[in-house]
Amino acid sequence: MLDEAKGRAFYVDYLGYNVEWEHRFGEEATSPLYMEIRLGNSVLHLNGHAEPDAPICEVRIPVKQLKGYCEYLTQRAKDLGFGKPEIVDPRYEGRLTDMNIVDPSANHLVFWTPSQLA
Repeated sequence: MLDEAKGRAFYVDYLGYNVEWEHRFGEEATSPLYMEIRLGNSVLHLNGHAEPDAPICEVRIPVKQLKGYCEYLTQRAKDLGFGKPEIVDPRYEGRLTDMNIVDPSANHLVFWTPSQLA
């Protein structure tokens, strides 16, 4: 996370993750935050030690009801000022399987429906 407030607003308020635990690396409230968040079986660790030149990452998160989650995020996007998500067919198989979202630190999240969950 490059910006703690933006990261929390994105992952918790917008995507709907819950904070499982938090740890600060120091006594001050401005010390970098490290936290674990969860949404269903998806568990992510967000690190506040990131610097602007840190490499971005891509995380693939399997979702059973991708269309329903996309509709949920579409409503929240309007309320919170985030971009409207869209489900795409990245493999040109005639199946809408992936929803690509970029977080405030430029990390790529791919919510997708594996064929065995479809």
